Amino acid sequence: MALRLPFSATAAVAAVLLAAAALLPPRAAAEAAETARFAIYKDSDPIGEEVYTFNQGPDGQLTVDVTARTDVQVLFLKFRYRHQRTEVWRDGVLQTMTATTDDDGTPHTIALAREGDVWRVQADTTRREERGDVMPLTLWTPKVLETTRVLSVIDAQPWDVTVQNLGPATLGGQEATHWRMTGGVTRDLWYSAGGHLLQVQFERQGYKITYVRQ
Repeated sequence: MALRLPFSATAAVAAVLLAAAALLPPRAAAEAAETARFAIYKDSDPIGEEVYTFNQGPDGQLTVDVTARTDVQVLFLKFRYRHQRTEVWRDGVLQTMTATTDDDGTPHTIALAREGDVWRVQADTTRREERGDVMPLTLWTPKVLETTRVLSVIDAQPWDVTVQNLGPATLGGQEATHWRMTGGVTRDLWYSAGGHLLQVQFERQGYKITYVRQ
């Protein structure tokens, strides 16, 4: 029993993506946000962190390395989560993603590779295809708001989703837009005007889980 943490609105999404230049611009990501760090809370208790590292190659390729860890204790039970993944983007389009996860003792390995108009998906010991407009749940970029189907970054489980723009908000004095993803997975997401992820919130096993950008 694991506490699994990571972690369409076409016209509205377009407004965010125009502000974000269709993706966090590779050069801006490398220069302005080379590392993005999120503290993770269960209700108000700190339980871990998620860190993104952006590396811009000379050929315009953007590599995003992600590490996440959580350690949760509920009564006498302890839960442990470790996650590492690498995303490779080119011209604002995700090309490949690999991830390994220790979900409280259950290991998972996934690999996604874009091939024409489809994704080749390797999830643990199984292989399948997904259509090319599907996105893994890579919440750091507002590109994830464009799709109606997402894949878990833990085991590539697919979820059909709907995205709703809930309007402007202010987080720590910073202007943001509040989005809600519902369906197979539910996430509340706040992005800055520049397309930077500021906060994520959802419920897991009756607890409120919040990722806050530091």
